[in-house]
Amino acid sequence: MKSTEFIMEWNPIQRARQEKAEQFNANEQKFIQIGKKCKPYLSQVQDPFNLYRGVSGTDDAIIKKRIRLDNREPLGMAPTMQTMVNKYFNEKFGAPFRFSALCTGEEWVAEGFGDVYAIFPIGDFKFLWANDVEDLNEHIWSFEESFGDYVGYSDITQFLNDKDYRTDDINSAIASGKEIMLRAAGYYGIHKNYINGNETQIQKLLEIGMEQ
Repeated sequence: MKSTEFIMEWNPIQRARQEKAEQFNANEQKFIQIGKKCKPYLSQVQDPFNLYRGVSGTDDAIIKKRIRLDNREPLGMAPTMQTMVNKYFNEKFGAPFRFSALCTGEEWVAEGFGDVYAIFPIGDFKFLWANDVEDLNEHIWSFEESFGDYVGYSDITQFLNDKDYRTDDINSAIASGKEIMLRAAGYYGIHKNYINGNETQIQKLLEIGMEQ
């Protein structure tokens, strides 16, 4: 027994592997729960681990977050501009999509906003994306600079009408690497570092949850 303890003490790689395995076993029921609660999403995607979001302030293996679907303070966009953009999205696509969780299929993009998590929307969900819009904020900034001091709703309407926004084909949205505006009651996140090396086991547990 002492010999085993001594080996574990002086073998940090082995000790880290054991700790990771113990943590994985402790989270098995959580993975099953994600499969159960996120079935509408998981039943559509080809790969469950490729929708990313950068999350700051945590590096937990698994997180659960609520998505603010109204009165979300804008980041990178003036409040008046966000109001007009949301009005357009609501009229054309049935929801104010700037009140959402912004996600991407590109891991390096998510890294710019915090720890990278694979995202699993809970329950029914909606999403909006455009193959020609990598980051709407950047497009809006360029539009404002080129347009001048005053931008009205008709100007925003014309600008957004020229974009290829759509609310279908989540797999193409993820593969595009463009910004995805995600609306749902909330989402689970699994830390990317925790997924690496455990993909097969996690996917099996997700599938168990989907069958419940």
